[in-house]
Amino acid sequence: MVSPVFNYIYLGWSEIGKIKYGQYLHAATTLHNGKILICGGISRDSYRKTAELYDPLSNSWNRVGDMGYKRVGHTLSTLTNGQILVIGGRVDKSSSLRRVELYDPSMETWKPVTGIKYARHDHTASSLNDGRILIVGGRQRNAYLKTAEIYNLTLNSWIPAGTSVLHRGPKPDSNSDSDLTESESESFIDNFSESELESESFIDNFSESELESELES
Repeated sequence: MVSPVFNYIYLGWSEIGKIKYGQYLHAATTLHNGKILICGGISRDSYRKTAELYDPLSNSWNRVGDMGYKRVGHTLSTLTNGQILVIGGRVDKSSSLRRVELYDPSMETWKPVTGIKYARHDHTASSLNDGRILIVGGRQRNAYLKTAEIYNLTLNSWIPAGTSVLHRGPKPDSNSDSDLTESESESFIDNFSESELESESFIDNFSESELESELES
């Protein structure tokens, strides 16, 4: 797939190097050295855990280490130390993740870190002035979440950050996998018990062998 780049001086687009896989719904972020990291997404109806790095100096894309899990609807955040945090997402249409991973640009590899409390996808992630990462809202299955959490890199821990006034997440449309009306989806989160929301994630409905098969297919 050809990647276009916008020239802000001439106000036009030009083609640059091709990524290895044609994909969509991946996440992207800028590293401190100016390179661009993309990961996850969907390619030919297959959920991906691959990652690629764009080098603007050589105008080329290169594969880096795979994430531990396939992800769609995840977020990428660049930390103050230059490492990248990938948060949540889903591995299929109904299984959300609590899993969080850290990308090390010097090694071009990922490692697991402390997971979020509530499995979620399609949330937002923002960098705070003190270097911590704030995530808000998103979805868990067809439920809209209004919970928020903050990640502290030094402590490698998440803490709750209250709840937003409104549920945050994309509204279901004719192309979504949700059959809820807007009013139903607003209150659907309340149908889950606290124990269900605090579970490792809805992906735990799979056995370990089933999960490995799902992740590798």
